[in-house]
Amino acid sequence: MSNEEIVRQMFDLWNAHDVERSGRLIGESCNGGGHEGYRRELAALFTALPDLHVTLEDIFGCGDKVATRITMSGTQTGPFQGIPPTGKPVVMKANHIFRCEGGQIVQRHGQLDRLEVLKQLGYTVVPADR
Repeated sequence: MSNEEIVRQMFDLWNAHDVERSGRLIGESCNGGGHEGYRRELAALFTALPDLHVTLEDIFGCGDKVATRITMSGTQTGPFQGIPPTGKPVVMKANHIFRCEGGQIVQRHGQLDRLEVLKQLGYTVVPADR
């Protein structure tokens, strides 16, 4: 399986809400706590957004790295990163870079516009006094 196929399969498993099988694609030495840390993180995401759906907008690979641009959508009916359930729909856009080795993802980095997510959930950001 190519590195791009590994990452595609991971997002397909997200859409199936299959934490266990998705976790098998993550190497034990991967940042974020290896496959167990990844499973905990993914399970928390599915608890917060039980109807989560991922659309893979772009994917490309170069050597051992794969870059993606995704759109995630769902309804926040569970706690999300310290935010109590709001019942509101949310659309999140994220970019990732994965490094693959031996048929697994061994490094992962993602960027999500958290400020946009907070706004969709009804929060306002007030600058701190200087």
